[in-house]
Amino acid sequence: MIRIVTDSTCDLPRHYIDRHGIVVVPIVILFGEEVYLDGQTIDSPTFYRKVKEHGTLPKTSQPSPGDFATTYRKIAAESPGDQILSMHVTGKLSGTCGSAEMAAAMVRDEIEVQVFDSMGGSAGLGYMCIEAARMAEAGASMPEVLARMAHIRKGVNLYLSLADLRFAQMSGRG
Repeated sequence: MIRIVTDSTCDLPRHYIDRHGIVVVPIVILFGEEVYLDGQTIDSPTFYRKVKEHGTLPKTSQPSPGDFATTYRKIAAESPGDQILSMHVTGKLSGTCGSAEMAAAMVRDEIEVQVFDSMGGSAGLGYMCIEAARMAEAGASMPEVLARMAHIRKGVNLYLSLADLRFAQMSGRG
């Protein structure tokens, strides 16, 4: 069976994660000296409240190779013989794929891990994870799932509409 691992930039609602057994490794969010794990020790309402309190956006950091290796090893222990498709936010914006690739090399004798750069993030990555999970549930092979993800990746476009420019200004984009 193929197991899907992703990072918290996928923005998937909890019910999709639970329904498809998707494993989410959180990114690290830093508000000054305060350290949070996205979706685990901080939720969206708290995040936005803290942005208002601090008047600035937090710094973020990708999960470490050790974080991914721990996740991969846990899956290997729970489900010997499974494979992992580790799908992540684009390497153009984050080092997350690089961390996942280092971790895959660290565990290569324990479990097969294929790392896939979504070339996007947020809902685009989330929808790709759901499709990959559905394919895995239907018995698709790793090459079949990877080929489908590569096809989907070419056609994913996200359009955003901002309610106001406050956060864009904070990030230097407004």
